[in-house]
Amino acid sequence: FTFPSALFPFHRHATPEKFYIEACDDGSNDVLVIDRVSTEMTLTGIKDIPPSGVTRPICGIMGTIRLVAGMYLIVITRKRKVGSLFGHTVWKAVEFDMISYKKTILHLTDSQMQDNKTFLSMINSVLNTDGFYFCTDYDLTHTQQRLSNTSPDFQEMSLLERRNKQFSETLAQQFSHTLPQQFSRTLPQQFSRTLPQQFSRTLPQQFSRTLPQQFSRTLPQQFSRTLAQHFSRTLAQHFSRTLAQRFSRTLPQRFSRTLPQRFSRTLPQRSSRTLPQRSSRTLPQRSSRTLPQRSSRTLPQHSSRTLAQHFSRTLAQHFSRTLAQHFSRTLAQHFSRTLPQHSSRTLPQHSSRTLPQHFSRAKSLGELDPFDQSETSADQRFVWNGNLLRDFFAQPELQKFAFPVVHGFIAMKPCCINGKIFEWILISRRSCFRAGVRYYVRGIDSEGHAANFVETEQIVQYNNSRAAFVQTRGSMPFFWSQRPNLKYKPKPQISSTTNHLDGFQRHFDSQVLIYGKQVILNLVNQKGSELPLEQAFAKLVNNLENGMIKYIAFDFHKECSKMRWHRLQILVDAVAEMQDEYGYFMLNSDGKVVSEQSGTFRSNCMDCLDRTNVIQSLLARRSLQSQLQRMGVLHVGQKIEEQADFEKIYKNAWADNANACAKQYAGTGALKTDFTRTGKRTQWGLVMDGWNSMIRYYKNNFSDGFRQDSIDLFLGNYTVDESVEGLTPLRVQKDWKFLTLPIIMLVAFSMCIICLLMAGDTWTETLAYVLFWGSASAVTAAVILFNGKEFVDAPKLVQKEKMD
Repeated sequence: FTFPSALFPFHRHATPEKFYIEACDDGSNDVLVIDRVSTEMTLTGIKDIPPSGVTRPICGIMGTIRLVAGMYLIVITRKRKVGSLFGHTVWKAVEFDMISYKKTILHLTDSQMQDNKTFLSMINSVLNTDGFYFCTDYDLTHTQQRLSNTSPDFQEMSLLERRNKQFSETLAQQFSHTLPQQFSRTLPQQFSRTLPQQFSRTLPQQFSRTLPQQFSRTLPQQFSRTLAQHFSRTLAQHFSRTLAQRFSRTLPQRFSRTLPQRFSRTLPQRSSRTLPQRSSRTLPQRSSRTLPQRSSRTLPQHSSRTLAQHFSRTLAQHFSRTLAQHFSRTLAQHFSRTLPQHSSRTLPQHSSRTLPQHFSRAKSLGELDPFDQSETSADQRFVWNGNLLRDFFAQPELQKFAFPVVHGFIAMKPCCINGKIFEWILISRRSCFRAGVRYYVRGIDSEGHAANFVETEQIVQYNNSRAAFVQTRGSMPFFWSQRPNLKYKPKPQISSTTNHLDGFQRHFDSQVLIYGKQVILNLVNQKGSELPLEQAFAKLVNNLENGMIKYIAFDFHKECSKMRWHRLQILVDAVAEMQDEYGYFMLNSDGKVVSEQSGTFRSNCMDCLDRTNVIQSLLARRSLQSQLQRMGVLHVGQKIEEQADFEKIYKNAWADNANACAKQYAGTGALKTDFTRTGKRTQWGLVMDGWNSMIRYYKNNFSDGFRQDSIDLFLGNYTVDESVEGLTPLRVQKDWKFLTLPIIMLVAFSMCIICLLMAGDTWTETLAYVLFWGSASAVTAAVILFNGKEFVDAPKLVQKEKMD
């Protein structure tokens, strides 16, 4: 029997010693061989496949992961076609299989077997979450506008085989027109506030003179020789532990010896033509005595905290080729022109603190440059199997056997209006940075990654022309939390010990660089427990003083109370002018870009689910109205709302999008989907919202800890070391109150019911028993609620309090 190659493009042949993965649909004779003992991956030919192997068809390779029992191969065993995106078939991964490299687990102890079983259930829990999509020959992680800046040949290449030679040209073009425009608007404002203090206190004057020249000369050479050789085989699994230890010992000694010597040789030659006169008068006096001291004190701390985190997702092999080559050309040219002009009045604190960190962080995580495809030719924010593909990244010849998988929602619908058939597509990409569940992941982390960040793109194609409109959603980008504590709605807590502006600025720096201007639509309540969050958000925007960011607060529940859903039009009308200004991306039938989107709407509520989805669907409809009229699908004066058939498709797809995002973050379907589907609120919709709210309450308090651990394990936030024996975080002992108090409450409540059903001789006796046992159960319940955080299912693998 021959399996159809379209449905099963790979065959997995298993023997006791090796796995053989055969590609069946590209005419190639290459076969991926995985040694089950040494875990080594190599290529061979079809003739080397042993006939004794057990053959199974598979749809693709998700990746590999190490658990207590050793390595596991994760494969996609069943997929479902979603549709065709510009001639490329998009698939939804439906079923998966995890195959152990080891033939038996008898070498494990009983406790290790139990831990391995728990870890396996965690991985399966993530894989069974609906919403994994992939395409073998098209990049689903990028928007149409981002992809339009690459060549057609580059887009047609296999995602994991694209080389940096082609990409470097695109990167140079993107930076040449993006960085000068963005930084000409944002850097002078930010530097004028932040830089003078830090430069006058820390960085020697020579840095502003030699940074462009020295970086262009030394960084590419050093990184290409050392990082590529040393780290190309050693990936980030152990890097975060060893780098911090090594740098804490070596950097102070090395920098105190080498930096003064290097600067004494290199800086005088450049000073006369590069440094402003003002800098040359003020800074030399402090350089010789502050640099070694400052380096020895701050660099180890910064390296252990920053380099270990950032390089953990970046392969040095591609970093040395792409980052060094491009930045040696672009940054040196750009900053050699701009730094001298601004050094005397605009440079310092922000430059030494934020700019280098932002470039290294964004480059490693794919934030600064959304085209960064140095690892997987994909936007790293949306590659959910990136941690599982590390072994494939290290060997480019193996990358044809794997592909990036996105998590979120994709709908592709053929539609017809006025007899004209067009394709309507909705894609939501969920970020894998600061990913997690509803109450355990809120706000942002120290790198500026927002919780539940989702990029939603609406695409329409007609007669070879296409248009796209992009929106984003994400948790309010400052440091706050909302830990479950058995209460229906836990009170949000804003951190009082953290500098919110730093993380806030990092978040919006990356958003502006990727998407352009930002309009924040904050939909939280402006009273009660949500009010402090809205006030903090507004204050941070005002303190940032960035003209690229606008803030609009809209109390969704107040405006739409008592079923007044028509009042949402107030917000749509308020942002209509800005939406017209930002426009949308559009290609004509000749493939020429006729318009680009210059800004995005960033919407949020508390969860960035229900209220957010309603507003996004309204803004997307308004953009679609303009797009279809411009393409000639809609006649002048026609409204989308009047097209009953299309309106039904549109509303149902957006409601399905809301449900998918809600299940992935909150564990249940979205609320208010009756309005999204029908355009009005219904009584049955209120009943379903109540039911979903009850399910959310249970899951958020009693099962989300396991779900959070599952996501952390899947994404590599926690790694299993099979060589370490002893207690794992899974076997943390619960406090005595965890079992004792619920049992007491249950017994007391049961006795109260029994006393009511089996009345005593007199009513006073019955009343006394009921009051006693009722009081006992009420007091016990009050104690449990007071200590609510000890009774909820909390994550065990990663301490979320430390991450916040």
